[in-house]
Amino acid sequence: MSIIAFRLFGDYAHFSHPATIYSSLTYPVPPKTAIMGFLGAVIGEEEYFKLSGIKYSVKIDRQILKKSFVFNGIKFALSSNMHIEEGYQNAKEKKQFYRELICSPSYVIFLNLENLEQGYRDKIISNLKEHKTAFTPYLGINFCIADFSWIDIKICEKISQDEIFIDTFTLMDDFIFDGIN
Repeated sequence: MSIIAFRLFGDYAHFSHPATIYSSLTYPVPPKTAIMGFLGAVIGEEEYFKLSGIKYSVKIDRQILKKSFVFNGIKFALSSNMHIEEGYQNAKEKKQFYRELICSPSYVIFLNLENLEQGYRDKIISNLKEHKTAFTPYLGINFCIADFSWIDIKICEKISQDEIFIDTFTLMDDFIFDGIN
């Protein structure tokens, strides 16, 4: 099987829970939906489910630094309730909201595309190598513009042994270790 590696980075990122777009908190790493959306932007595929067969892994490439930002929003964007008089909008229609952002995120993404159609595989690899996109890629939300750089493609084999060592991000509290209090 072939494993593709590329670096994904930007000025800011925000990865909400995949079931909602309204969470003010962010995951530290991009969920599968964000990777599928990024790849869709790279190749111009609007129907995200066509890329759902990808297998991926994320390596955090830089220390995660999160900051909370305050944004001014319009309660009823572009509606007739905006009440613009003399060039000013009624302040009651505005709302501040908080959003946690990751500052200067950088990840190495590893992709296994074997479950995708050959046409998708070829286009993803070609566009990543040539730094081409069909749509503007972003890191979770639309004002967090993404950039990327190609790393490599390697042929890998599955290892069959009793124990496999992994390097992953999990909370130590989720496990019970022998000999550790």
